[in-house]
Amino acid sequence: MESKRLFAKPIVRSWAKIGVLRAYFESELPEAAAVEVLERARASLELPAAGTGLGGVAPSPLGAVTAIHGIVSAAEAHGLLAALASGLEAQGVHGSLRPLPNEDLLVGAPNLDTFGFTAGVCLPGQMGPEEFSRRIVPPEVMDAVIETALGWCQLSSGTHYVGTAWSYVKCTAEQRRALLATGSTPINLDSMACVTGSDEIRSVEFGDRGTVYFGRLDPDRRLEPAVADRRELLASQADQADQAEYGCIKRSRLGTALWDVFHDYDWPARPHLRYASVGRTLMKSLVPDAFGVQLLGPEHRLPAPLAPIWKADPAGTASTILQHMDLPAWFEGPLPEPETLEEARRSIKPLLMTTAQAEEVRSKG
Repeated sequence: MESKRLFAKPIVRSWAKIGVLRAYFESELPEAAAVEVLERARASLELPAAGTGLGGVAPSPLGAVTAIHGIVSAAEAHGLLAALASGLEAQGVHGSLRPLPNEDLLVGAPNLDTFGFTAGVCLPGQMGPEEFSRRIVPPEVMDAVIETALGWCQLSSGTHYVGTAWSYVKCTAEQRRALLATGSTPINLDSMACVTGSDEIRSVEFGDRGTVYFGRLDPDRRLEPAVADRRELLASQADQADQAEYGCIKRSRLGTALWDVFHDYDWPARPHLRYASVGRTLMKSLVPDAFGVQLLGPEHRLPAPLAPIWKADPAGTASTILQHMDLPAWFEGPLPEPETLEEARRSIKPLLMTTAQAEEVRSKG
């Protein structure tokens, strides 16, 4: 491949920003053939040990995309790109290796009102051995969650995006799964979105601490269909092989992938819990706060008798959907009505984790 067809400098500049070496192969080959030749070229590389098993090749509207993880220097990145170009040239194919452009995405744009209804879910797993804030989710659980996300995150005539390594790729619905895989790691799986405009969005963020967030924004901003859809999604997580330890629904800005941002921002002060992030490991048996709708697992013990302000419905084999009887009080305004929230907190006080409990767990590592 002639050097002018390898756009190495901008590809490496992108790597320096996002931490993953990504490029697409622009050619006249059909989609499947382009993926095949790029896979063969990539298989011939001596990949960084730190990136073993990560990245890969996926189709996109621009051309076949490849992602390489674990690179530690610009010199290493340039060497791998040159070797990749040689591998393509050895197959007798013509084209260009170009930097993958970062698409503008409406989700989370600071100048837009992207506050919608979000279901935040805690997935089962183990804490990462080196980084306490990371949680490694079993592959079979993550595969099932991805399947749910792919089916749900669609809109008629919507434009699809996949976010990997902090940048976004425009793609077709069929290309999303493969593109997600190129950016995924054992601890994080990035995001996807389907957008028809600034007032109609579906988004899925695979976040920190083994969490996933399903966000919905509708043109009419009505709470009934949005909350019912989020509730159904929480129930489906409980139905499929105990995928969820805990889940809740709240109004929030779409695009969050951090557990503490989801809980601590755009929410009234919690006297019982200072920061939600420190209590993530307690979520299997305790909850950060009262919410209009919550998914509780088999280790969450509801007070008996349950206050009449709540309705508890079974979900899955041993989980429960706990729903407040007055949903408008939780979702019609930007924040829940203060009196409703305080009464709800009192009624499930034994379930609420405290700062002392969370700090004790964190201190034990």
